[in-house]
Amino acid sequence: MIFLVIGLVLFIGSHSIKMLAPDVRERFIEANGQNAYRGLYSLVALVGFGLLIWGYGQMRADPVVLYDPPEWGRHGAHSLMLISFILLAASYSKGWIKSTVGHPMVLATFVWAGAHLLVNGTLGDILLFGWLFVWSVLNFLSSRSRDRNNPDIVISGFTINDGIAVLAGGAIYVATLLWLHTWLIGVPVI
Repeated sequence: MIFLVIGLVLFIGSHSIKMLAPDVRERFIEANGQNAYRGLYSLVALVGFGLLIWGYGQMRADPVVLYDPPEWGRHGAHSLMLISFILLAASYSKGWIKSTVGHPMVLATFVWAGAHLLVNGTLGDILLFGWLFVWSVLNFLSSRSRDRNNPDIVISGFTINDGIAVLAGGAIYVATLLWLHTWLIGVPVI
């Protein structure tokens, strides 16, 4: 469990600097440069990601069940994961979805974590998906608050980029259902 917790602290912590300590971030960039910041950020995030994967794998080997997921949770999770993949795809281009949501990747993380909490009830699952769920809510609220101070271009109406995001998100969703989740995680979805 300790590796999962350390991994989460490093991974979520590195992704929370702008939210929790923007002045520290700016001072570091001023003193050392943007590339030094990106390098350190990437290193900490990558080490954290590796540790959380390893720690989560260890917890899956000897699970501590905290609750039994509801029967309807599987159906809800499938629907939510389609939304999550579309939001993730929309985060890579300008379109109505991104303009409306503001931070589709953070919202995709929220939906992804929530979907996994519906179908997983072990301590490892609660730690991993629960922390990411709470972090994504706080990050989304913080980011939207910053947006009000620096309004972005608003796009009204569905664009070609939105169509591409829906198709790409849908394709990744289908691939994940059919084989990607089993190949990467070792757990068949259907």
